[in-house]
Amino acid sequence: MDFMRPQVSPAVSSVRLFWKIVAFVLPSYTFVLMGTLMSAVDKAFIGQVSSVQLASLGPAAGSYDMSAFSLSFLAQATLSLLAAPPQGLKREVLRSHAVVFAALAGALLGTCLAVFAVPVVRAFGASEEMVPHALAYLRVRALCMFLGRTRDIANQFCLAEKDAITPFLSTLVAVVVNVTGDLLLCERFGTLGAAVATDAASAAALGFVVTRLRHRSLWPRPVRAPTREDFAPFAEYAGPIFLNNLSKMAAIMLMAAFATRMGTSPGAAHQICIAAWLLCGFTLGMPLSWAARAFLPANMQDGEYHRTARVLFAVTAAASAVGAGLAHALLRFGLGLFTRDPLVKMAVAEAAPSVVLNVLLCVYYQSMEGIMITQKRLHALVRLGASLTAIFCVSSFVLYEWGSLTLPLLWATLSAGVLGICTATTMIVVDGLRKSRP
Repeated sequence: MDFMRPQVSPAVSSVRLFWKIVAFVLPSYTFVLMGTLMSAVDKAFIGQVSSVQLASLGPAAGSYDMSAFSLSFLAQATLSLLAAPPQGLKREVLRSHAVVFAALAGALLGTCLAVFAVPVVRAFGASEEMVPHALAYLRVRALCMFLGRTRDIANQFCLAEKDAITPFLSTLVAVVVNVTGDLLLCERFGTLGAAVATDAASAAALGFVVTRLRHRSLWPRPVRAPTREDFAPFAEYAGPIFLNNLSKMAAIMLMAAFATRMGTSPGAAHQICIAAWLLCGFTLGMPLSWAARAFLPANMQDGEYHRTARVLFAVTAAASAVGAGLAHALLRFGLGLFTRDPLVKMAVAEAAPSVVLNVLLCVYYQSMEGIMITQKRLHALVRLGASLTAIFCVSSFVLYEWGSLTLPLLWATLSAGVLGICTATTMIVVDGLRKSRP
């Protein structure tokens, strides 16, 4: 499969570079999307077994996914470091340290999540009837969290080599194993079976990626035990990226809280809107952020950096339009896949324009995030994320207290904030390009 890996050199024309980035983004988007849809597969099988067990997956999967996302800063830091290694640090050493840090972080957080599973699932809304089923799922997933986090790191090793095909194929392996496991286990073991199937899928996908990496001499052999000082290069990126991710999680949780308080129909409609945002916006923007770090040269003074940045802007504009178009189509023509309730459909239709705008801005913003990370404007990234969350929180709270907050207005408020942040981010990126022009 190495021939499918896009390679970039100064001799590559801008048009060819455009399509090479597209060839990187498309399989990246597909494997992120398929990973997102795997939880939907679990829910489909569990829904055939018991409504109570299906409901229990909400708090169980929600708490696990949020915990796992809190560690995504390690994967993002790894990609940034491999793209531009600190002086004196070999990529092989960075890979080794990244594997150890990810496995340890996953094991520690997973153990804590398993130990405190009861208060966690209750905090996420599990009723007494749901708690046993939620615990069966969460504890098994939590104790195997290190598998998923190690797989995330292994995927970054591939992406740093501009290889999105291997992660895509590994996700196909995971889907096959997950569906097979659900077929064999869910009817008999319920949520426990779904958890075992998902963890088996993660293990199979990790094994596939590691095999591919070892074949190309990109898997660390041997794995070296890092010291406390070895975490310093990761901390330079990890801290700001973690805080930025925290801001995103806070905004999503605030939206859910406000939407739930509006009533049943707006609350259900919000879940559909969030699904469209995740499928068409967030998961499409993430590969663009990876592309920025994988394709942009480490040296900003390099003329190739500026040319690649211009091409990346063009790819971002196209991807933003595609994401918005997909969201519009999903919310207009695909509502029947989510609900038959006319009140929920009406609420979605009213909020749809703001959701589509937010999807467009989300794709664009994540690409700019990637460029800012290559420019090492990390503190600016944190300030922008915190500002957006604070402004959105205050604005939504004031509107709610005045009795004026509706679902369309909630999404419009977020879109206005993201538009402002996109404007500021663009100014920062352009300023960095101007100052580094050779």
